Amino acid sequence: QPLNQICSTAAWNSTFKIVAGTTSSWGTASNLLNTPHDVTFDGYGNMYVVDYGNHRIQRFPSGSTSSTSGVTVAGFSTSGGSGYSQLLYPTSMFIDRNETMYILDSSNCRVVRWLSGEPLGFTVAAGHGYGSTLDKIGTSYAIYLDDQSNIYISDHSNHRVTKWFNGNHTTGATIAGNNVVGSTPYQLNSPWGIYVDANYTLYIADYGNHRIQKWIAGAMNATTVAGVSGVLGSWSYQLYYPTAITFDQYTYMYIMDSGNNMSYALVINEWMIRIQRWWLGSTYGVTVVSASLYNPRGMAFDTSGNLVVADQSYHRVVSFPVSCREYKRLHSLCAFQAVYSFSYITLIFEILAATTTTTTPPSTNSPNQVCGTAVWNSTFKVVAGTTSSWGTASNRLNTPHDVTFDGYDNMYVVDYGNHRIQRFPSGSTSSTSGVTVAGFSTSGGSGYSQLLYPTSMFIDCNETMYILDSSNYRVVRWLSGEPLGFTVAAGHGYGSTLDKIGTSYAIYLDDQSNIYISDNSNHRVTKWFNGNHTTGVMVCIIETETF
Repeated sequence: QPLNQICSTAAWNSTFKIVAGTTSSWGTASNLLNTPHDVTFDGYGNMYVVDYGNHRIQRFPSGSTSSTSGVTVAGFSTSGGSGYSQLLYPTSMFIDRNETMYILDSSNCRVVRWLSGEPLGFTVAAGHGYGSTLDKIGTSYAIYLDDQSNIYISDHSNHRVTKWFNGNHTTGATIAGNNVVGSTPYQLNSPWGIYVDANYTLYIADYGNHRIQKWIAGAMNATTVAGVSGVLGSWSYQLYYPTAITFDQYTYMYIMDSGNNMSYALVINEWMIRIQRWWLGSTYGVTVVSASLYNPRGMAFDTSGNLVVADQSYHRVVSFPVSCREYKRLHSLCAFQAVYSFSYITLIFEILAATTTTTTPPSTNSPNQVCGTAVWNSTFKVVAGTTSSWGTASNRLNTPHDVTFDGYDNMYVVDYGNHRIQRFPSGSTSSTSGVTVAGFSTSGGSGYSQLLYPTSMFIDCNETMYILDSSNYRVVRWLSGEPLGFTVAAGHGYGSTLDKIGTSYAIYLDDQSNIYISDNSNHRVTKWFNGNHTTGVMVCIIETETF
């Protein structure tokens, strides 16, 4: 499998660099491309581009630019053909640890195995012409190789994925789809990119259904793990003709939409595309890259963790640079801060501390590390809001109820009266403007983008916020940078039954992402298990006595 190793705090810059080809300039020269369809990397950092319109595979060294000449390593006729030395409109490829290339030679309806440095390639799957029987393939756009060198072909025009066992190129086996276009759990609609994990579970970019399907080996039906079947869109829970999918070592899933937002940019037919990161089980993804490209197709991580995309109709390959964010890690003397919220301000009592930096992610629970000789100064500083002055401006608060910090020292304030969550940078003062990260209507509401008198929150190591949306009687999970939040606990109205909560003022998350709610008016604490927002269980009953 591809290494796909990235740092745990990775973030990508949407300002890309061209690493092969020249924008809007196609040709057969070694530094030009013609409608590239896919890109991948070997273990030495070399980049391989499937140069579709030139019927070849081009290899570029690490650090290449638009002026770098590639070396042709497969397909030695730019006019194409069906001979051993030729390819005809190749669409995808996979390179194994021995630098052996497996090339989806689309218009020859075959998969060719090509050893590095050799002049000829040989058919290892299909090669019996175009068709829908299991000895043939149709128009196909993606290939994958598992650790047994079995070949998976995403057969776009036959609405299926076939598996060709190592050593047998006579007949494939259908492992997903049923050769008929459809949107049921056992059907596909023009599948594109695919990924196979270590358990041989297949993930499919179901292009025409705007979803990602997870197909466990041997299963008759798939499960949708991203997108809404048959519904295209630009919301964080939707996809728009996805063409590529991959995973990192943390099992985060990366999906590229080929035409999301449908927004024309600089020239006609240029699309504002996005790459989203999802974790399995999530109901929506986080956009990590958004840029104007023209019919993007393949996507891969390079050996440094940069996201690289084959931008087909601009005849180029682009790279979105990765950076590994640093956060303050408590070390030696501490960086603990005691923080309290009052009517219109947030106050901080602090001690000076020594810190160090690291790219290791922060822990789920707040570290709350203090040195053994800690003493706090009773003369406080205002770090958000203005004393006795409330308002909706970004530097104002209205009866804040809670405050917390992420691993990067950003402060999050639960701005109760403004129905929002405000984020302030480290070192903020009363004049610092906060950024609204959840709750985008200061009049409140019950929609996906709204909160209604939130009272508490918890932020995990992924910067995902869990917000106690008190007057909506729910807990909302909100990914950083996203416009919408989704209910993950309660949400069934006010009440005392275990599917409901009453007036509540505190929330906590354990290391299994189970949610604990301090239910003030019901005199109890309930636990809502991760993945189940239907019913909570009582873990503590607070008895009251009458005197």
